[in-house]
Amino acid sequence: MYIMERSIICQLLILFISFDIILCFPSYQSLIPNGNAVPDTCEKSDIWIGVGHVGPLGSGDRNVFGNDFAKYGRQWTKTLCQLDSDGDGRTNGEELGDPLCLWKPGSNVTLQKAISNPVPLRLKTFVCMRYSLPTTEDYHMIASKPIYNNRKAVNYIAVFGCTSSVEATDKPYYCNVMPEPGCDELMSGYVPMCLDEHAGIQIGRTGYKHVLVQWFFSNPDLKDDVFDNSGIALYYTPKLRRYNMGVGTIVATGFTIPPKQLSYNVTSSCPGFCTEKYLTSDIHVAMTIDHMHLFVNKKSSIYGMEQNKDPIQVKAKDSFKMTCFYNTTLLGSKIGGGFDYSSEMCLGRIFYYPKESWTQPSCASYRSIPLCSLNAGGTVSGCNINHFLLMLRKSPLFTTLKSDCAPYLVCTNACLEHVARIRRHPCLQGDFYQLWQYPKYQKDPFLYKLFRSFKLCEKDYQEHGSFIHNSHAH
Repeated sequence: MYIMERSIICQLLILFISFDIILCFPSYQSLIPNGNAVPDTCEKSDIWIGVGHVGPLGSGDRNVFGNDFAKYGRQWTKTLCQLDSDGDGRTNGEELGDPLCLWKPGSNVTLQKAISNPVPLRLKTFVCMRYSLPTTEDYHMIASKPIYNNRKAVNYIAVFGCTSSVEATDKPYYCNVMPEPGCDELMSGYVPMCLDEHAGIQIGRTGYKHVLVQWFFSNPDLKDDVFDNSGIALYYTPKLRRYNMGVGTIVATGFTIPPKQLSYNVTSSCPGFCTEKYLTSDIHVAMTIDHMHLFVNKKSSIYGMEQNKDPIQVKAKDSFKMTCFYNTTLLGSKIGGGFDYSSEMCLGRIFYYPKESWTQPSCASYRSIPLCSLNAGGTVSGCNINHFLLMLRKSPLFTTLKSDCAPYLVCTNACLEHVARIRRHPCLQGDFYQLWQYPKYQKDPFLYKLFRSFKLCEKDYQEHGSFIHNSHAH
């Protein structure tokens, strides 16, 4: 095993890279302010020797400042000084200690200390950059370590593998809490990780060729003097391990947590009929990571697994279950589940191997409903999804609804009675009834027509539905 070259670590990790300005020729140091005193963004106690390339010793391609420096004739001009090469909101002059752009080679202008990177003037900010990985051969990523420079400003750093054809970005950009499609497969982040000795995450020639690095910043006081240059170190080796490691997801959606609760639990599950369909062979769960937001009571539990325990073997027909624990005693009103930071989250990441043995490594639940059942079949709370969707298209109970309801703009007795009979179906009870109303499922023309009839009679059904149920029961 070897650790990636330090120049690659720094290239991969730094958020705002204006001072990885490395000049391959030492004489260039005298052509920019503080040229021999720029802080090393990986080791704060060290000096970044040059300024213009991605490597700290002048190795690799030019970075964005290096390109601009060459563009303006390798001179410290006012234009170059006022330029924001790395797009971080600070001019090159501000970052190199010459904010007024008065410095010239050999001048006696008093320079400020070269600064770190500013945190955006927003309460909560997600910032991303995409980076290229080495592709000359195949490697296994075997460990990672976040390097937090300002823990109060950085909530977390995460790295996602890109499966689509993307290009590296030369500047950071604002992004969403959920990574962009094509660069959304988690590889590492949040906490230091050492992967199981039998497996590694494949990068390189036949693995991930690009990664997206995401920083989550907090600046609650909207201060303009909060700085950070945190990053994350990835460790990889050309000595491939026996298995490729994959990262699965288990997440709860659609839930609401009431206020003033000392303990409130939210669960998500992946039943045995789902693992039977999607596991082609046994897998080993090596590690899990949970992701919750503000009202955490204690760490979530996934499959009885905690970090650094021995891997757990999972077979087809075994079930996954995640439970998140919350304390909302300080909450004044209910809070819903969601991915933005104003909502609560119940999400887990499952590191497993072999990667190829889990064909759809995602287990999402809508309240009490495991969504894998929509494709895998099986029965949940008396509802068999496949049978229900088939009935929508072929059963007279559903196909004749149109003649009773569609021609009318008001809820007739015939329509109400028909709706009441249909709504007794298990797949239209409780959480299922709410699920089908999501826009994603309303794209199904049969579900859309069904709920259009339900809406027509909703008020009457709420008032008289139970009476109609009872009369039909007798």
